Amino acid sequence: MLVLHIDERKVEALREKYLKGLSWAIETANRIPELRAQRKYPKEKVYRELVDLLGEDRVTMNKAICAVHGTNTLGWKYHSPPDIIAIPLNTEEVQEIVRIANKYKVPITPSASGQSFGSVIPHLGGILLDMQHMKYLKIIPEEDIAVIEPGVSYAELCLECHKYGYTFPLGTFPPFTSVIGNIFFASGGIHRRSIHGGKPGGLTEVLGIQVVLPDGELLVLGSDDPPYWWTHSYIGPYWQGLFYQSAGTLGIVTKAAIRIWKRCEEERLLVYGSPSFKNTFNFCQTLARNWLAQDIFVLHWGWAIYKKHRVRYTNELAEDAIKARHMRDPPPGVPYNFISIMLEGFKEDVDTREKVIDRIAAQNGIRRIPLEELKAKWPWLYEHFEVWYLKNLPVRLEPYGGITGSFAIMSHVPTHKVLEIEEYEVDHMLQKIEDKHPGWICATGYLAWPVDGGRLWFFRTVEFLNDFSDDPALMTAIKEEASTEIMATHMPVLRALGWMGGVAYPGFDMAAIAAADYPGPYKLWKKIKKALDPNDVMNPSVLMAVPDNPEEG
Repeated sequence: MLVLHIDERKVEALREKYLKGLSWAIETANRIPELRAQRKYPKEKVYRELVDLLGEDRVTMNKAICAVHGTNTLGWKYHSPPDIIAIPLNTEEVQEIVRIANKYKVPITPSASGQSFGSVIPHLGGILLDMQHMKYLKIIPEEDIAVIEPGVSYAELCLECHKYGYTFPLGTFPPFTSVIGNIFFASGGIHRRSIHGGKPGGLTEVLGIQVVLPDGELLVLGSDDPPYWWTHSYIGPYWQGLFYQSAGTLGIVTKAAIRIWKRCEEERLLVYGSPSFKNTFNFCQTLARNWLAQDIFVLHWGWAIYKKHRVRYTNELAEDAIKARHMRDPPPGVPYNFISIMLEGFKEDVDTREKVIDRIAAQNGIRRIPLEELKAKWPWLYEHFEVWYLKNLPVRLEPYGGITGSFAIMSHVPTHKVLEIEEYEVDHMLQKIEDKHPGWICATGYLAWPVDGGRLWFFRTVEFLNDFSDDPALMTAIKEEASTEIMATHMPVLRALGWMGGVAYPGFDMAAIAAADYPGPYKLWKKIKKALDPNDVMNPSVLMAVPDNPEEG
């Protein structure tokens, strides 16, 4: 066991920041009805202008339909329906809708697949811009790019890429997820293939974009006449950066050109079992720093076994479905970490790298798991890897019972802090939650991978709660309490240890907490929004809990 070097003064300072941000979020949540009422505008007049633009079949004020759009596909804790839903089919219609919103100072919330946590919920009412029908998708093989609109899902993109012999990097999201929505809300290298030279996930997947600005004008960063989509040179600052993780507060991306990757002669999946994370880390770092694989993916055994209960094999928790206090000790015959590795290239090259990787694994005490053994012992993992890697399709999430996915914490971690972070999460954070609330947690685990040749690691840890009550209000309260405890008690320690923090999916509550932790960027964000969007119509709820000067609060 590692000796953790925790600076208690730093932890306490960070805890004060988290509690300050949490207080902003709670105060704002209690004021949502009041803040919503303050955004007065002539609803019927706006509705009629939208109907004149789009037709009655693509605009509605039906309360039942609006109620469905008052949350996201994850069942977000705050429910706030829009006043009006508008469904554009192209960029020109988005521009006109934004102009109408500006004319009457109506909040407008963009959404495609409705998965971006709190940022797609129209807390202040107004117009929900439902872009799921914007389905333009064109593969341009001669340039190795695809041009897409927000309504294109990962499943649709992958299937179209396959027709031309191409693939696209995948993450841990379901097939109906919007590609543009996911890239722009959760960018920064957290997708598959994130260690390969020139293939990081997130920002560099995108070459050029079209974005509708708050005044309705169209900004084109890259030509709309392919193949001239390249935008990274000679046009001043890196303007595209304004629209990543800004959740539609500065503009609405309506089209993007993204990199796609030619399928290779040989695509080979290797799977290994590791006895400890230290062995895993040394093994994966060696591979990443020597660019031996296109993809490296690590699963903690808790997540791997939990995966069994997310697919169709069972709806009940088996006895091996994990007790939180034993997360360091897997059941007999189960490795501590499963490591999946994808090799691509010419057959001779892949054969050579496979031998080298097997040698490095043996040197680190890590055992190769033949695919036949994986299929026999852990069929749900085999199916997951087969679909994800060899078929290059987003993994489908099946219904499951007996478990409630509770909360996830995710971030990049500096390489020299990875072992300490893993140690604290497994042996301290989860243990303390289980000691305080016996029986709450039925399972936990993490997934992780090296980023950018091993310069960073991405970690995502999830704690899953037992559904031990049929009372949804009680289960919601328990999830809220557990989530708050993680945020106030354990996140400051993780940050002090080197966890980079921040927010990948900014709802107003998480944005407030992040602003207290990182006041400078959020202060600048609000200044830019006021300059670009003086009427505050572009997804205003995202920053509504953030003070103009977060340093002073």
